[in-house]
Amino acid sequence: MSIVEKAKSNSNVKSLLHEIQQKVKLKFHRSQVETWGSDMGSDTAYIYYQKCINPAASMAHELLHIATQLRGYRRIRIGVSSYDQTSLFKRFMGCIDNELQHHKFYNKFLEMGFSPNEMYCENPFELERDLKESIKNTQKFIELIPDFFTLIAPGGSLTDNVKEDLLKEVMLINGGEYQDQLKAIESIVAEWRRSESYDNLPVISEIMLVLQPKPNFTWFGFTTSDCPPNQGFFVDKVFKVENG
Repeated sequence: MSIVEKAKSNSNVKSLLHEIQQKVKLKFHRSQVETWGSDMGSDTAYIYYQKCINPAASMAHELLHIATQLRGYRRIRIGVSSYDQTSLFKRFMGCIDNELQHHKFYNKFLEMGFSPNEMYCENPFELERDLKESIKNTQKFIELIPDFFTLIAPGGSLTDNVKEDLLKEVMLINGGEYQDQLKAIESIVAEWRRSESYDNLPVISEIMLVLQPKPNFTWFGFTTSDCPPNQGFFVDKVFKVENG
């Protein structure tokens, strides 16, 4: 039995799979990387699969990403900000776009019959090692955000004790310089998780304003071809982007 067929046959997956297929076409392709992934087009959703320990949990995870977007979550695909103009901003943008969805659908993942440690396809020992190394070498706040989101992510294979110890290290970076900002972001995410709304744009704006309070010159778009000022959204100030 193929990876996809094995996942589809799982009783925990069938109901959500049927629900998604009633709304969009669903196509499966082998992933070009080591992990599963998904993407939404105008009328077709794509799931990119890979060999893993629990394909049913991985498929459920990607189906929930799709369901979250069908309920109103809008992915950010492009962005520009005066706060940071390096590759770190692109990494930050991808992180919050992905992690906010996880916080929104985690409870549904559990309701489907999966356990917290099945939420992500990850090796806890490798993840802990990589986080320790990354935290040790991090200096800039925006560089720290993806690791912080990993540590406050719902579920996962890391034990609570490991998460707590690593969070303590994160809070002490640069002598505790970023503690207040990190706690503010954690509070914003907790409120988002409790909310019934799928409108993520205010949440992204709130997080961005923690990084750079007003006046803030940041814009995000929903497709890679979007361009300000007539597409996407501004966090605070409206501005023009000069080409070239």
